[in-house]
Amino acid sequence: MKKIFTAVIVLVLLFAGNTHAQCWETVSAGHYHSLAIKTDGTLWAWGWNRTGQLGDGTNVDKGVPTQIDTASSWKGVTTGASHSLAIKSDGTLWGWGANDNGQLGDGTYVNKNKPVQVGTDKGWDAVSGGHNYSLALKKNGTLWSWGATNNGALGHGAVIKLNSPTQIGTATDWKKIDAGWEQNLAIKSDGTLWAWGMNAYGELGDGTYRIKTTPIQSGSDTTWQSVACGEFHSLGIKKDGTLWGWGFNHKGQLGDTLDNARAVPTQIGTANNWQSMDGGTDYSVAIKSDGTLWAWGLNDQGQLGDGTIIDKITPTQITSLNNWKNLEIGWSHILTVKTDGSLWTWGTNRRGQLGDSTTNDSRIPLLQSACAPTSIEQELKQTIGLLFPNPATDIITINLPEIHTTNITFNITNTLGQAILLNQQLPGSRHINILSLPKGVYFLTLKSENSQVTKRFVKM
Repeated sequence: MKKIFTAVIVLVLLFAGNTHAQCWETVSAGHYHSLAIKTDGTLWAWGWNRTGQLGDGTNVDKGVPTQIDTASSWKGVTTGASHSLAIKSDGTLWGWGANDNGQLGDGTYVNKNKPVQVGTDKGWDAVSGGHNYSLALKKNGTLWSWGATNNGALGHGAVIKLNSPTQIGTATDWKKIDAGWEQNLAIKSDGTLWAWGMNAYGELGDGTYRIKTTPIQSGSDTTWQSVACGEFHSLGIKKDGTLWGWGFNHKGQLGDTLDNARAVPTQIGTANNWQSMDGGTDYSVAIKSDGTLWAWGLNDQGQLGDGTIIDKITPTQITSLNNWKNLEIGWSHILTVKTDGSLWTWGTNRRGQLGDSTTNDSRIPLLQSACAPTSIEQELKQTIGLLFPNPATDIITINLPEIHTTNITFNITNTLGQAILLNQQLPGSRHINILSLPKGVYFLTLKSENSQVTKRFVKM
């Protein structure tokens, strides 16, 4: 849940000189819903939708990624427990989902099942969703909040309820923010760490266990690079690549030993090549600069992704796969994007938040969607609606004129990314026999000389 987005230029992945690749770029995980943006600027959502948090105009759950409106100018998204927020390329801020506490900031307390603009300002730069509230930064370095909490997390010196963005203090040097359950972390441009809100377990890192209703500086260090809030614990990476944790630790989510809590940042191990991290409900996940994926803490739902339900009190590498780029933690499900633009998910799936068309939990990372360049659609013309039937039992047929089947090869991979068939020539008949495949979800990738397109199918 809650993840921060900073409105930066989206990197467009190139495939053999072709542009406009349909790859995944930015993800965010709520309690039971998931959001993502592709490199073409389109917005997608799946999972729980009771309060309209998917933004598709309904309150119906979605088990697979579903495009939200037709805009292609989305730059990033963030999720609260049951609400969602996003910034477009023009700097406007949008919200949808639960709004009973004013967490959408649109001046009402009415839920919205489609994105609605928050005010008229075009100066928004970053936004982060808390449990029932929201934080944001403007491009001028000012800090804003709205919604409601019981622990002073709005930062205005009192427990209040706001349904529109209200500035916190007068400082103009805020650089990064992250909202948790009801605690917030922030970094200023001078590298100092600040925190406010709930502090029952020392999650603010200021050496106390007392609530703070306005931002207070945590320690005197000026080398903080990034921060992330778990439910009752906090994580940070310094500019030297070291990883630090503080707050609740009864499941080992701080990554070293088991103890109740600690109120000041403590280094996790000795590694100095940590790149990014996020905290969930009593567990943590992080990526190193070499692209490897690591997790530790509570694992009762398989959320650590190591194939077990055994808790880990120190960072444990997850799979031998590497090239992990972005990650986002929800209540107990995880979204990740690799450098190739593919989307991977694991953990709990009771509301379809993994996006694999099932409600089955997964204890290991599953390939949810591969990167699908559009160039082959232009080159081969007929690849929209690529295969049928889907689901299929014995034969899938490629929807491609016979004249274009020459020099087209295909791969079939499973949801673990393992090759089932590799570099096979597409038959002139366009029929592929899948009778021998076990039941499950697969990905078919068609390749021409310079480009490729990928389609998911289900073997019944």
